[in-house]
Amino acid sequence: MKASAFLDFFNKVSFRKRVVIIIYSVFLISGGATYLISDFVTARSVKESQVNLLKTTLRNKAVVLNDYFKSIVDDISITADENHFDDLSRDLIDGFNSIPNNPGDYIRNLYRTKNPYEIADYMMLNDAKDGSKYSEMHSKYMPWLRRFVKEKGYYDLFIFDTKGNLVFTVAKEDDYGSSFAKGGKYFDTGLGNIYNLVRDANKKDFIAFSDFEKYKPSFMVPASFVAKGIFDESGKLIGVLALQMPINKINEVINDSDVNTNIESYLVGKDFLNRNQSKTSKKDNILTVNLQSESVKLALSGKSGVVQEVIGGSKYIVSFTPINFLDTRLALIEKIKYEDAMAQLYDERHKMIMALIITSFISLFIAVYFGSSITKPINDIAKSMKNILDGSYDISVPHIERQDEIGKMAGFIERFREQSMKKVELERAQLQLQSQSDNIRSQTMHKIADDLEQKVNSIVQELYSSSGNVKNTSEVLCNSAEKSENDIINLLDTTTKLVRNIKNVESVTGKIFDVIFGNKTQILESAMIAKNAVEAANNANVTVSDLSETAAKIGSVIELINEITAQINLLALNATIEAARAGEAGKGFAVVASEVKNLANQTTKATEEIADIINTMQGKTMGTVDAMKEITRIIEKISNISLVVVNGVGEEEKLINEIKSNTTDSSKGTTQVMKTVNNVAESFSSISNGSTNLLKTSTQLKEETQALSGAVSRFIENIKNS
Repeated sequence: MKASAFLDFFNKVSFRKRVVIIIYSVFLISGGATYLISDFVTARSVKESQVNLLKTTLRNKAVVLNDYFKSIVDDISITADENHFDDLSRDLIDGFNSIPNNPGDYIRNLYRTKNPYEIADYMMLNDAKDGSKYSEMHSKYMPWLRRFVKEKGYYDLFIFDTKGNLVFTVAKEDDYGSSFAKGGKYFDTGLGNIYNLVRDANKKDFIAFSDFEKYKPSFMVPASFVAKGIFDESGKLIGVLALQMPINKINEVINDSDVNTNIESYLVGKDFLNRNQSKTSKKDNILTVNLQSESVKLALSGKSGVVQEVIGGSKYIVSFTPINFLDTRLALIEKIKYEDAMAQLYDERHKMIMALIITSFISLFIAVYFGSSITKPINDIAKSMKNILDGSYDISVPHIERQDEIGKMAGFIERFREQSMKKVELERAQLQLQSQSDNIRSQTMHKIADDLEQKVNSIVQELYSSSGNVKNTSEVLCNSAEKSENDIINLLDTTTKLVRNIKNVESVTGKIFDVIFGNKTQILESAMIAKNAVEAANNANVTVSDLSETAAKIGSVIELINEITAQINLLALNATIEAARAGEAGKGFAVVASEVKNLANQTTKATEEIADIINTMQGKTMGTVDAMKEITRIIEKISNISLVVVNGVGEEEKLINEIKSNTTDSSKGTTQVMKTVNNVAESFSSISNGSTNLLKTSTQLKEETQALSGAVSRFIENIKNS
């Protein structure tokens, strides 16, 4: 959840800040990692260097100490074994023994109590001028022995006789002239111990060493001694030579060679006390510091090495090695507090932390600078992209000259801008082309609509006029047929009466003559009506034929419109295909093609409706033609009958005078006339029915013509509005 919340927060931060954070984090992480690695390496290196330093300095000190101890052995061996030194020793011992009473007190009185020099300079007195043989030998050898001590750096030089008497010293301390033999004043001192060891050993090559301990004659200053027997030419022990080892020399060897002032070096004895002055103490502290530790124990056991151990509550790095001097083993150690050893590390850490802090500020500056250098071009490009998206194409895309990814991005934006400009220009061209196409299409459609409207209106008008003529003719025909039918009915009644009254023909001959003449007139009128009906029927037939032809012409026009619509559909399909190939640039053409296709479909639908109306009208027209043909045939028959009747009436006129004589024939003729009249009545009834049907058909044709005119008007209006 915390990681998710951090990511959510991080994603809300601006890109520039994120870049700065990332770059700065990389610097911090790399710097921190470098610090940790460097600290680890430095710590190990510092520790190794300190360990190596301890090892090196300890080894060097051990070499110097061993050489120094060897030089002491060499000094005492060479000095004691020299031929003149046994003479020197014999002369001093003989001079000491020449003093009759208490020679030790005597010489102490001369060279200590009565010494005119300060205590530290007692050695400057060569001759007490007491006239004794001892003073003679003392004045003879004192300068050389004093020079030997100073040159070799010893604290003091001692010559003993075989009885334990200290017959000569250079420093003339309180032990001068004292006895070191058993029961003597300094028998239990270190010097007394090694004296007795050498004397008792009585070996020319035997050298005894007394480890450091506080020595009372030297004002309780820790002192160590080395002693060797003095033998004459015959190999007889005549005395013992002892040298007091200088503390300063050992301190100089152990302390003054320290490279690191924090290193503490000690020469430690088996009592775990220090045999040298600690450089950390301003007071003399030899034999006062207890250095018991595991490292000292290891060194005293003859081992060398480096260990880390806690001494006195503090952590130390300790280097140790044994120092063997004659039959005594000492421990030479060098130790340094862990924090002092790692002080260089701490200094390096401090420097690294300061460098890290400085680097972090520099890194922050670099992160901000590089963050800005990264995000600013991106922001510039984003602004350019926004301007392009807002329709501002007359801009210059920045950073396009760069060779990096930002330059590539700017190049892509520039290409997008150019393509957008081309697209806009293409869209403008498409709009202009579409406008021109719309104008051309509108003009073309208006022209087609006008032509079609003109032709269709002309045809419809002709059809409407013809249907009106047919209607009028049908009405006249219907009225004439009704009138003729009434006349025929009257004729039938008259003929019937004639038949009934044929027997009374004579009495009513005059009436018959009148009736015959009346009938002749009516028949002639009927013949004229029939003739007119034939002519009207023929005219109607012609009109209906013209109407049929007009409908056929309208059908041809509709077929032409359908062909044009098919061509428009084909053109729209081709435009759609080309628009699809053109991709984004062809979308405008696709829209225009789709609209043209829709208009073509609407045109097809309208033409289909007109075709249906025309087909219906043609069907009804054909029915009307057939009816008109039947009417014409009947009317022609009526006309023929009327002519026959007229001819008959003519004959009746000729034979009127024979009526009486030919009554039977007249009766038969009258009967025939009655039959004929019945037939004529039936014919006129058929004519009346046909005329009625023709009237209905013509009325319906007129209504259909009006409907056709309305449909054509709507179609033309749709074409003009599209």
